[in-house]
Amino acid sequence: MAQITKNIDKLNNVQIFGGQIVGRTPASRASSGTSNNGFTAEDLRVFKYIAANPSGSRFVEVTDFTTQWDTTGAAGDRLYFGAPYKTWAIKTLCTVAKTSEKYIAKYYSINADDLIPVSWMSMNDECLEQNSKNLWQITNDQYFTINKNINSDWLGTDNILDKIPNTGDSRYWNVLEVPVGGIATPAKIRDVVYRSNGVAKLECNSQNVYFGNARLKKSDKIPAIAFWNGGVPETASINITSTLKQTVHKLRNAADDAIHSPYALPFGIDTSTPMEIALTFAASQAINTGDIEIDLKGVSYLGGAIGTGETSDRIVTTNINIPDTNIKLVQLIADYDISNYKECDTIFVQLKRTDSNGGSFYPINAHFCCTLFKEGKIECS
Repeated sequence: MAQITKNIDKLNNVQIFGGQIVGRTPASRASSGTSNNGFTAEDLRVFKYIAANPSGSRFVEVTDFTTQWDTTGAAGDRLYFGAPYKTWAIKTLCTVAKTSEKYIAKYYSINADDLIPVSWMSMNDECLEQNSKNLWQITNDQYFTINKNINSDWLGTDNILDKIPNTGDSRYWNVLEVPVGGIATPAKIRDVVYRSNGVAKLECNSQNVYFGNARLKKSDKIPAIAFWNGGVPETASINITSTLKQTVHKLRNAADDAIHSPYALPFGIDTSTPMEIALTFAASQAINTGDIEIDLKGVSYLGGAIGTGETSDRIVTTNINIPDTNIKLVQLIADYDISNYKECDTIFVQLKRTDSNGGSFYPINAHFCCTLFKEGKIECS
Protein backbone atom coordinates (compact mmCIF):
# COMPACT_ATOMS: atom_id res chain seq x y z
CA MET A 1 0.00 0.00 0.00
CA ALA A 2 1.01 3.64 -0.15
CA GLN A 3 4.14 4.95 1.51
CA ILE A 4 3.69 8.58 2.62
CA THR A 5 6.70 10.51 1.34
CA LYS A 6 7.64 13.97 0.17
CA ASN A 7 9.14 15.27 -3.07
CA ILE A 8 8.00 12.26 -5.07
CA ASP A 9 7.10 14.25 -8.14
CA LYS A 10 7.95 17.68 -9.52
CA LEU A 11 6.31 19.47 -6.58
CA ASN A 12 7.53 20.66 -3.18
CA ASN A 13 4.80 20.34 -0.58
CA VAL A 14 3.40 23.02 1.71
CA GLN A 15 1.38 21.90 4.73
CA ILE A 16 -2.08 23.48 5.07
CA PHE A 17 -5.28 22.50 6.88
CA GLY A 18 -3.14 20.01 8.85
CA GLY A 19 -3.98 17.56 6.12
CA GLN A 20 -1.61 17.67 3.15
CA ILE A 21 -1.29 13.98 2.37
CA VAL A 22 1.17 12.94 -0.32
CA GLY A 23 2.08 9.37 -1.01
CA ARG A 24 3.00 6.71 -3.52
CA THR A 25 2.61 2.99 -3.84
CA PRO A 26 5.67 0.87 -2.98
CA ALA A 27 7.00 -2.07 -4.98
CA SER A 28 4.85 -4.43 -2.97
CA ARG A 29 2.46 -4.29 -0.05
CA ALA A 30 5.01 -5.79 2.32
CA SER A 31 6.19 -2.42 3.64
CA SER A 32 5.30 -1.27 7.14
CA GLY A 33 5.64 1.67 9.48
CA THR A 34 3.89 4.99 9.98
CA SER A 35 4.10 8.41 8.38
CA ASN A 36 4.35 11.85 9.94
CA ASN A 37 0.64 12.24 9.28
CA GLY A 38 -0.25 9.28 11.46
CA PHE A 39 -1.33 6.96 8.64
CA THR A 40 0.18 3.55 8.20
CA ALA A 41 2.62 3.00 5.37
CA GLU A 42 -0.01 0.86 3.70
CA ASP A 43 -2.54 3.52 2.79
CA LEU A 44 -3.49 3.32 -0.86
CA ARG A 45 -5.11 0.20 -2.32
CA VAL A 46 -5.52 -0.28 -6.07
CA PHE A 47 -7.86 -2.81 -7.67
CA LYS A 48 -8.99 -3.84 -11.12
CA TYR A 49 -12.65 -4.77 -11.56
CA ILE A 50 -13.17 -7.35 -14.31
CA ALA A 51 -16.84 -7.24 -15.34
CA ALA A 52 -16.68 -10.60 -17.16
CA ASN A 53 -15.67 -12.51 -14.00
CA PRO A 54 -18.34 -14.26 -11.90
CA SER A 55 -20.20 -12.09 -9.39
CA GLY A 56 -18.26 -11.89 -6.12
CA SER A 57 -14.93 -12.57 -7.87
CA ARG A 58 -14.50 -9.47 -9.98
CA PHE A 59 -11.92 -7.54 -7.92
CA VAL A 60 -8.21 -8.21 -8.54
CA GLU A 61 -5.72 -6.24 -6.46
CA VAL A 62 -2.65 -4.63 -8.04
CA THR A 63 0.33 -5.29 -5.79
CA ASP A 64 3.45 -4.42 -7.82
CA PHE A 65 3.90 -0.85 -9.02
CA THR A 66 7.59 -0.74 -9.96
CA THR A 67 6.96 -2.47 -13.29
CA GLN A 68 4.31 -1.46 -15.79
CA TRP A 69 0.91 -3.13 -15.50
CA ASP A 70 -2.06 -3.40 -17.83
CA THR A 71 -5.15 -1.33 -17.23
CA THR A 72 -8.51 -2.74 -18.26
CA GLY A 73 -10.23 -2.27 -21.62
CA ALA A 74 -13.52 -4.18 -21.69
CA ALA A 75 -16.75 -2.19 -21.36
CA GLY A 76 -17.81 -2.03 -17.70
CA ASP A 77 -14.33 -2.82 -16.32
CA ARG A 78 -13.06 -0.42 -13.67
CA LEU A 79 -9.95 0.78 -11.85
CA TYR A 80 -10.22 1.57 -8.12
CA PHE A 81 -7.85 3.82 -6.12
CA GLY A 82 -8.83 3.87 -2.44
CA ALA A 83 -7.45 5.47 0.73
CA PRO A 84 -8.83 5.96 4.28
CA TYR A 85 -9.09 9.71 3.52
CA LYS A 86 -10.28 11.65 0.48
CA THR A 87 -7.66 11.78 -2.27
CA TRP A 88 -8.44 14.48 -4.83
CA ALA A 89 -5.66 13.84 -7.32
CA ILE A 90 -4.04 10.61 -8.53
CA LYS A 91 -0.83 10.59 -10.58
CA THR A 92 0.55 7.68 -12.59
CA LEU A 93 3.31 7.19 -15.14
CA CYS A 94 1.88 6.04 -18.48
CA THR A 95 4.41 3.83 -20.28
CA VAL A 96 2.17 2.60 -23.14
CA ALA A 97 -0.50 5.00 -24.42
CA LYS A 98 -4.13 4.04 -24.83
CA THR A 99 -6.54 4.94 -27.61
CA SER A 100 -8.80 8.00 -27.36
CA GLU A 101 -11.81 6.59 -25.47
CA LYS A 102 -12.61 8.44 -22.23
CA TYR A 103 -13.11 6.80 -18.86
CA ILE A 104 -16.19 7.54 -16.76
CA ALA A 105 -15.05 8.70 -13.31
CA LYS A 106 -17.22 7.66 -10.35
CA TYR A 107 -17.40 7.92 -6.56
CA TYR A 108 -19.63 6.36 -3.88
CA SER A 109 -22.43 8.81 -3.03
CA ILE A 110 -24.08 9.19 0.38
CA ASN A 111 -27.35 10.37 -1.17
CA ALA A 112 -27.53 7.78 -3.96
CA ASP A 113 -26.00 4.95 -1.87
CA ASP A 114 -24.31 3.83 -5.07
CA LEU A 115 -21.44 4.56 -7.45
CA ILE A 116 -22.36 7.60 -9.53
CA PRO A 117 -20.47 9.60 -12.20
CA VAL A 118 -18.37 12.64 -11.30
CA SER A 119 -16.76 15.22 -13.58
CA TRP A 120 -12.98 15.05 -13.85
CA MET A 121 -9.97 16.27 -15.81
CA SER A 122 -6.41 15.13 -16.52
CA MET A 123 -3.22 17.18 -16.49
CA ASN A 124 0.46 16.61 -17.19
CA ASP A 125 2.94 16.59 -14.31
CA GLU A 126 5.28 18.88 -16.27
CA CYS A 127 4.20 22.43 -15.28
CA LEU A 128 0.77 21.01 -14.34
CA GLU A 129 -0.74 21.87 -17.74
CA GLN A 130 -4.15 20.53 -18.67
CA ASN A 131 -3.75 17.46 -20.84
CA SER A 132 -4.49 18.35 -24.46
CA LYS A 133 -5.43 14.71 -24.99
CA ASN A 134 -7.28 12.26 -22.75
CA LEU A 135 -5.80 10.52 -19.70
CA TRP A 136 -3.07 8.01 -20.67
CA GLN A 137 -3.34 8.88 -24.36
CA ILE A 138 0.28 10.04 -24.25
CA THR A 139 3.27 8.55 -22.40
CA ASN A 140 4.30 10.72 -19.46
CA ASP A 141 3.43 11.43 -15.82
CA GLN A 142 -0.23 12.46 -15.60
CA TYR A 143 -2.70 13.42 -12.87
CA PHE A 144 -6.42 13.06 -12.89
CA THR A 145 -8.47 15.15 -10.47
CA ILE A 146 -12.19 15.19 -9.63
CA ASN A 147 -14.97 17.66 -8.87
CA LYS A 148 -14.41 19.14 -5.40
CA ASN A 149 -18.15 19.83 -4.96
CA ILE A 150 -18.75 16.16 -4.04
CA ASN A 151 -16.93 16.64 -0.71
CA SER A 152 -20.01 16.38 1.55
CA ASP A 153 -21.57 13.56 -0.53
CA TRP A 154 -18.49 11.31 -0.82
CA LEU A 155 -18.93 8.25 1.40
CA GLY A 156 -16.17 6.00 2.67
CA THR A 157 -17.20 2.37 2.11
CA ASP A 158 -15.96 -1.22 2.18
CA ASN A 159 -17.01 -4.60 0.80
CA ILE A 160 -20.13 -3.98 -1.31
CA LEU A 161 -20.81 -6.84 -3.73
CA ASP A 162 -19.46 -6.03 -7.21
CA LYS A 163 -19.24 -2.32 -6.33
CA ILE A 164 -16.61 -1.82 -3.60
CA PRO A 165 -13.69 -4.20 -2.86
CA ASN A 166 -13.18 -5.86 0.51
CA THR A 167 -10.19 -4.25 2.28
CA GLY A 168 -11.28 -4.60 5.90
CA ASP A 169 -11.65 -0.85 6.44
CA SER A 170 -13.71 2.03 5.08
CA ARG A 171 -12.09 3.86 2.14
CA TYR A 172 -12.81 6.69 -0.26
CA TRP A 173 -12.59 5.35 -3.80
CA ASN A 174 -11.59 7.11 -7.02
CA VAL A 175 -13.09 4.91 -9.73
CA LEU A 176 -12.44 4.94 -13.49
CA GLU A 177 -14.93 2.90 -15.55
CA VAL A 178 -14.41 1.77 -19.15
CA PRO A 179 -17.23 3.20 -21.34
CA VAL A 180 -19.65 1.33 -23.60
CA GLY A 181 -17.72 0.00 -26.60
CA GLY A 182 -14.60 -0.60 -24.53
CA ILE A 183 -11.05 0.68 -25.06
CA ALA A 184 -9.38 -0.62 -28.21
CA THR A 185 -5.85 -0.38 -26.79
CA PRO A 186 -5.67 -0.13 -22.98
CA ALA A 187 -2.80 1.79 -21.40
CA LYS A 188 0.07 0.38 -19.42
CA ILE A 189 1.00 2.38 -16.31
CA ARG A 190 3.30 2.19 -13.30
CA ASP A 191 3.69 4.00 -9.97
CA VAL A 192 0.88 5.81 -8.19
CA VAL A 193 1.15 9.20 -6.49
CA TYR A 194 -1.85 10.67 -4.67
CA ARG A 195 -2.74 13.95 -3.00
CA SER A 196 -5.46 15.13 -0.65
CA ASN A 197 -6.06 18.80 0.34
CA GLY A 198 -3.02 21.02 0.06
CA VAL A 199 -0.72 23.45 -1.70
CA ALA A 200 2.47 22.52 -3.53
CA LYS A 201 5.16 24.51 -5.34
CA LEU A 202 6.56 23.61 -8.73
CA GLU A 203 10.27 22.96 -8.45
CA CYS A 204 10.96 24.72 -11.76
CA ASN A 205 9.67 28.14 -10.69
CA SER A 206 8.13 27.94 -7.16
CA GLN A 207 4.61 28.74 -8.39
CA ASN A 208 1.76 27.37 -6.29
CA VAL A 209 -0.47 24.45 -7.32
CA TYR A 210 -3.62 23.66 -5.34
CA PHE A 211 -5.27 20.30 -4.63
CA GLY A 212 -8.61 19.26 -3.15
CA ASN A 213 -10.41 21.84 -1.03
CA ALA A 214 -7.39 24.14 -1.27
CA ARG A 215 -8.33 24.90 -4.89
CA LEU A 216 -9.05 28.57 -5.56
CA LYS A 217 -12.16 30.43 -6.75
CA LYS A 218 -12.19 33.07 -9.49
CA SER A 219 -15.23 35.27 -9.94
CA ASP A 220 -16.08 37.56 -12.90
CA LYS A 221 -19.12 39.75 -13.31
CA ILE A 222 -20.10 40.48 -16.89
CA PRO A 223 -22.81 42.97 -17.92
CA ALA A 224 -25.64 41.21 -19.72
CA ILE A 225 -25.85 41.73 -23.49
CA ALA A 226 -29.52 41.68 -24.46
CA PHE A 227 -30.97 40.21 -27.64
CA TRP A 228 -34.55 40.55 -28.85
CA ASN A 229 -36.13 38.05 -31.15
CA GLY A 230 -38.25 40.70 -32.85
CA GLY A 231 -39.78 44.12 -32.44
CA VAL A 232 -38.54 47.12 -30.52
CA PRO A 233 -36.66 46.46 -27.25
CA GLU A 234 -38.52 47.38 -24.10
CA THR A 235 -36.86 49.15 -21.20
CA ALA A 236 -37.96 50.22 -17.75
CA SER A 237 -36.65 52.31 -14.89
CA ILE A 238 -36.75 50.32 -11.66
CA ASN A 239 -36.09 51.40 -8.09
CA ILE A 240 -33.12 49.45 -6.71
CA THR A 241 -33.50 51.47 -3.50
CA SER A 242 -35.61 54.46 -2.59
CA THR A 243 -32.91 56.75 -3.99
CA LEU A 244 -31.27 54.58 -6.69
CA LYS A 245 -32.92 53.93 -10.05
CA GLN A 246 -31.59 51.81 -12.90
CA THR A 247 -32.70 51.59 -16.51
CA VAL A 248 -32.93 47.94 -17.56
CA HIS A 249 -34.08 45.90 -20.54
CA LYS A 250 -37.11 43.63 -20.35
CA LEU A 251 -37.22 40.02 -21.50
CA ARG A 252 -40.77 39.59 -22.74
CA ASN A 253 -42.76 36.41 -22.28
CA ALA A 254 -43.47 34.26 -25.36
CA ALA A 255 -40.99 36.30 -27.42
CA ASP A 256 -37.79 34.21 -27.05
CA ASP A 257 -35.96 37.29 -25.81
CA ALA A 258 -32.55 36.42 -24.34
CA ILE A 259 -29.28 37.74 -22.97
CA HIS A 260 -25.83 36.59 -24.12
CA SER A 261 -22.43 36.74 -22.42
CA PRO A 262 -19.20 35.44 -23.99
CA TYR A 263 -16.63 34.16 -21.48
CA ALA A 264 -13.08 32.89 -22.02
CA LEU A 265 -12.11 30.20 -19.51
CA PRO A 266 -9.15 31.54 -17.49
CA PHE A 267 -5.65 30.08 -17.25
CA GLY A 268 -5.41 27.52 -14.47
CA ILE A 269 -9.10 26.60 -14.53
CA ASP A 270 -9.98 23.25 -12.98
CA THR A 271 -12.53 21.92 -15.44
CA SER A 272 -13.36 18.93 -13.22
CA THR A 273 -15.48 21.29 -11.09
CA PRO A 274 -18.53 22.88 -12.78
CA MET A 275 -18.57 26.61 -13.40
CA GLU A 276 -21.20 28.46 -11.42
CA ILE A 277 -23.26 30.90 -13.46
CA ALA A 278 -25.41 33.40 -11.58
CA LEU A 279 -27.84 35.80 -13.24
CA THR A 280 -28.90 38.82 -11.23
CA PHE A 281 -32.26 40.15 -12.37
CA ALA A 282 -35.25 42.16 -11.27
CA ALA A 283 -38.64 40.51 -11.62
CA SER A 284 -42.29 40.81 -10.78
CA GLN A 285 -45.16 38.46 -11.49
CA ALA A 286 -48.87 38.39 -10.80
CA ILE A 287 -50.04 35.84 -8.25
CA ASN A 288 -51.00 32.38 -9.62
CA THR A 289 -49.94 33.09 -13.21
CA GLY A 290 -47.21 30.42 -13.21
CA ASP A 291 -43.44 30.42 -13.17
CA ILE A 292 -40.99 32.29 -15.33
CA GLU A 293 -38.91 29.74 -17.28
CA ILE A 294 -35.29 30.45 -18.10
CA ASP A 295 -33.09 28.25 -20.31
CA LEU A 296 -29.34 28.38 -19.71
CA LYS A 297 -27.52 27.35 -22.88
CA GLY A 298 -23.78 27.31 -23.50
CA VAL A 299 -21.82 26.80 -26.69
CA SER A 300 -18.03 26.53 -26.78
CA TYR A 301 -16.26 28.14 -29.73
CA LEU A 302 -13.06 26.25 -30.48
CA GLY A 303 -11.73 28.21 -33.43
CA GLY A 304 -12.23 28.12 -37.18
CA ALA A 305 -15.00 29.86 -39.05
CA ILE A 306 -17.87 31.24 -36.97
CA GLY A 307 -20.56 28.56 -36.65
CA THR A 308 -18.18 25.65 -37.27
CA GLY A 309 -16.30 25.41 -33.97
CA GLU A 310 -19.14 24.38 -31.66
CA THR A 311 -19.37 21.57 -29.16
CA SER A 312 -22.69 20.13 -28.06
CA ASP A 313 -25.04 22.48 -26.23
CA ARG A 314 -25.78 22.12 -22.54
CA ILE A 315 -29.15 23.39 -21.41
CA VAL A 316 -30.45 23.89 -17.87
CA THR A 317 -34.10 24.90 -17.49
CA THR A 318 -35.06 26.66 -14.27
CA ASN A 319 -38.50 27.74 -13.12
CA ILE A 320 -38.58 30.92 -11.07
CA ASN A 321 -41.60 31.62 -8.90
CA ILE A 322 -42.14 35.24 -7.86
CA PRO A 323 -44.97 35.18 -5.28
CA ASP A 324 -46.18 38.78 -5.62
CA THR A 325 -46.19 41.76 -7.96
CA ASN A 326 -43.50 43.78 -6.18
CA ILE A 327 -40.34 44.18 -8.24
CA LYS A 328 -37.36 42.68 -6.42
CA LEU A 329 -33.78 41.63 -7.08
CA VAL A 330 -33.30 37.87 -7.47
CA GLN A 331 -30.33 35.65 -8.34
CA LEU A 332 -30.61 32.54 -10.50
CA ILE A 333 -27.66 30.17 -9.91
CA ALA A 334 -26.88 27.11 -12.03
CA ASP A 335 -23.87 24.77 -12.29
CA TYR A 336 -22.48 24.40 -15.80
CA ASP A 337 -20.41 21.31 -16.69
CA ILE A 338 -17.12 22.33 -18.33
CA SER A 339 -15.29 19.00 -18.03
CA ASN A 340 -14.91 18.69 -21.83
CA TYR A 341 -13.37 22.17 -22.11
CA LYS A 342 -9.92 23.56 -21.32
CA GLU A 343 -8.39 26.91 -20.39
CA CYS A 344 -8.84 29.69 -22.98
CA ASP A 345 -11.88 28.05 -24.61
CA THR A 346 -14.59 30.66 -25.16
CA ILE A 347 -18.11 29.85 -24.00
CA PHE A 348 -21.10 31.83 -25.22
CA VAL A 349 -23.76 31.68 -22.52
CA GLN A 350 -27.39 32.38 -23.38
CA LEU A 351 -30.21 32.83 -20.88
CA LYS A 352 -33.56 32.87 -22.63
CA ARG A 353 -37.09 33.32 -21.35
CA THR A 354 -39.24 30.46 -22.69
CA ASP A 355 -42.57 30.71 -20.82
CA SER A 356 -45.80 32.37 -21.89
CA ASN A 357 -46.79 33.53 -18.41
CA GLY A 358 -47.22 37.08 -17.16
CA GLY A 359 -44.86 39.23 -15.16
CA SER A 360 -41.80 41.30 -15.92
CA PHE A 361 -38.20 40.09 -16.12
CA TYR A 362 -35.23 42.48 -16.26
CA PRO A 363 -31.67 41.01 -16.46
CA ILE A 364 -28.92 43.10 -14.85
CA ASN A 365 -25.67 41.09 -15.03
CA ALA A 366 -24.18 37.62 -15.34
CA HIS A 367 -21.69 36.32 -12.78
CA PHE A 368 -19.25 33.48 -13.61
CA CYS A 369 -17.38 31.66 -10.83
CA CYS A 370 -14.65 29.11 -11.68
CA THR A 371 -12.38 26.82 -9.68
CA LEU A 372 -8.60 27.13 -10.24
CA PHE A 373 -5.85 24.60 -9.50
CA LYS A 374 -3.03 27.06 -10.24
CA GLU A 375 -2.51 30.82 -10.37
CA GLY A 376 -2.66 31.68 -14.04
CA LYS A 377 -0.35 30.38 -16.78
CA ILE A 378 2.74 28.62 -15.46
CA GLU A 379 6.00 29.07 -17.38
CA CYS A 380 8.66 26.49 -16.52
CA SER A 381 12.28 27.49 -16.98
